[in-house]
Amino acid sequence: MHYVAGLDGLRALAILLVLFFHSKVPGLPGGNVGVDLFLVLSGFLITSLLLDEQDRSGTIGLKRFYLRRAWRLTPALLLMLFLYSLFAPLLWPEYFFHLRDVLAVLLYVANLAAAAGYAPEKLLHGWSLGLEEQFYLVWPLVLLAVFRLLSRSTLWLALLGLYVLLCAWRIWCLYGMGAPGGLAYYRPDLHAGGLVLGAALAAWWRQQKEVGGNAWMAKLGWLSLAVALISPQSDELHLALFVPLAEIGTALLIVSILLGKQALFAGRLVTHIGKLSYGLYLFHYPIMLYLVQCRLHWAVVFCIGGVLSYALAWVSFNTVEAAARRYRERLWPSPQPAALELR
Repeated sequence: MHYVAGLDGLRALAILLVLFFHSKVPGLPGGNVGVDLFLVLSGFLITSLLLDEQDRSGTIGLKRFYLRRAWRLTPALLLMLFLYSLFAPLLWPEYFFHLRDVLAVLLYVANLAAAAGYAPEKLLHGWSLGLEEQFYLVWPLVLLAVFRLLSRSTLWLALLGLYVLLCAWRIWCLYGMGAPGGLAYYRPDLHAGGLVLGAALAAWWRQQKEVGGNAWMAKLGWLSLAVALISPQSDELHLALFVPLAEIGTALLIVSILLGKQALFAGRLVTHIGKLSYGLYLFHYPIMLYLVQCRLHWAVVFCIGGVLSYALAWVSFNTVEAAARRYRERLWPSPQPAALELR
């Protein structure tokens, strides 16, 4: 899995959509699908790396995988939670659940807490971190079992079928069982589809010798994202229809990028933002939430929140994350140093 700059560029689009959404930029009611772009990318890249390792060594080194993931994710998260613990009691003195929320995010169960009605209010963005970490814990084990049952040529079909089943299950839960969309949004079984679709795409891509139709793929991908972003939507409709649209649109854009047809994603500034996207995601939410609660104009929230989040993400990337990267590569070197790893 060689480095593809355009995938970093796609991460930049994802984080910008999230920043727009949390800044309350008008006209983008579906801006939170930026998170779903991240999920599809994570499923694709992590599965690609695992399949590479299985091809190379005949198995998946679980210890190595888990430790590399921990050293990739934890340093920046600890820094964010430390700063939150210092400043949040001063910014929200009337809120009494800071410690509970910090623990929920640190233990990667914020999505489970939110689904149960105990959302970490000031750290609500931690729900997606929990979902991805739960995926990282389970997915290598699932793949090891699947390798014994399925051939590589049918793996992508099985994963695509699982994605369809997850979409159907989501619709049944929302409209057949009456699950409230606001809580259902955080349930792992109702929001893991993007990770599975990304995994299916990774397995499919490895089987392709030649891929055509790249022009319509890109156009359909952009159209799907646009519809998901600007359409009026309730909580239930967002989860049932527009999240899958965004996921499919992202998958199509990934294929187009891999084919080298989306040069706009490979620009230097865009890829720079993509490399900092994890830190931007971690730091932006409490900052922008406070600015929004101060009733500032959305443009002021976006500019001030964006600058502060960028500064913290840059510092994190070049200090604690850089030190962790060096330590990680020294103990568990990547067989392909240029491989692109996502959060």
